[in-house]
Amino acid sequence: MTARVTALTTRGATDAMDDVQPSRLYSDELVAIPDWAQVLVLALDVDSLVEKVVVGNLQAAYPQHSHDEAFVDQLRASVHENVSRLRTFIAGQLDLDQVVLVEPHTLAAMLAQLGLPASAMQRSYRVGFGIMWEHISALVTTDARRREVGVTEALEVAHVLTVLVLRYQHHVASLVSETYSREERALSQSRFHLRYALVRQLLRDDVTMSPADHVSLAYDLEAHHLVVTLPDMPEASANRLLIGLRGTTSVRQTLLYPVSAHRTAVWLGRAHAWTPSEHAQLVAFLTTAGVTAGVSGTQPGPAGFRESFAQAEAVLDVRRRWGQDAPSVLTHEQVALECLLMADADGSRRFVASELGEELTADTADAAKLRQTLEAWLARGSHVGAADELGLHEHTVRNRLQRVEEHLGHDVRHRRTETEVALRLHRLLVDTRS
Repeated sequence: MTARVTALTTRGATDAMDDVQPSRLYSDELVAIPDWAQVLVLALDVDSLVEKVVVGNLQAAYPQHSHDEAFVDQLRASVHENVSRLRTFIAGQLDLDQVVLVEPHTLAAMLAQLGLPASAMQRSYRVGFGIMWEHISALVTTDARRREVGVTEALEVAHVLTVLVLRYQHHVASLVSETYSREERALSQSRFHLRYALVRQLLRDDVTMSPADHVSLAYDLEAHHLVVTLPDMPEASANRLLIGLRGTTSVRQTLLYPVSAHRTAVWLGRAHAWTPSEHAQLVAFLTTAGVTAGVSGTQPGPAGFRESFAQAEAVLDVRRRWGQDAPSVLTHEQVALECLLMADADGSRRFVASELGEELTADTADAAKLRQTLEAWLARGSHVGAADELGLHEHTVRNRLQRVEEHLGHDVRHRRTETEVALRLHRLLVDTRS
């Protein structure tokens, strides 16, 4: 038990006050108030003080719950237990390590469940114990005047009362804060788990959402969705990135979903379809942030919720197959054709073999040069343009294209679309061929 020094007398008060240290509030040694003050505190009208504190708490910290009978009853029970324990603690009949509380912890859990901020609970304790201190101090001061207690002793008693009230407040507030934090963490995890379960269900099928489900999801399924999948970023890091995303895109509808421990999907929803400039701003932000990402196109409604996620995942699959030369941020618009065709990888592989032939698909340096030259010619549309892009002489390009035509069995100007698609697919399939 905390040691209590004998109650001060008028004669010893001055010397004791000279020895007061700044750390007295948290000292293991507590000064006891005089017997007359102990008797007075024990005779305190608990019920009257409780009602004062309840009213003060409701006005200062919980005005929105002043008409909630269940809440007010729990608040009153908490205050009553605290006033009763404080009274016996001040009178020296109870030490802090003997304080056992039930109702204040129940109230703290209720506050967390109602979503009230911890700051409201802290304000409640400051106001409540302030009212208790004023009430008890006034009683002691009045009785000291009636008893004609000396000014020095009366001041010291008032000081000791202040120390004891603050010690009790600090002790109890610390305990209930732990309860509040523990309950808030449990509720938060429960909400997140429910939210993730809803997302998984939405991605699997066209589920019918109840009003409660919509509240838990906290995201508008009727929005125009765009998904950013971050393959190398866990949820906590993605949550920090989301702050910048919101600021850049001015999007308020957002949803994070941990696909795996190090892979997070982010839904960004707008009431209208994303404009090209808004999409470009998003890509620019992700690129500047130095992250790896797959970005979907815009898809509306509940079906779009699933489709936008599927697009972003398909973009990342294309990026993985592309390899080290792939842009860090790749959009569905850039690789929509690859995403479509890679849905049937075996069929795409057969298409590439049919269009390019064995010689052009060979895993050799010579075949790579021919494919590179053919891609440049298809992109620029001329020998001169291809030569300029590759830094080669025009004759070198011409000679390579002649060899390409020999392997293809037709002029490079024929089947241009099929040839270009085959080249783009080959880039993705070269490392995954069976």
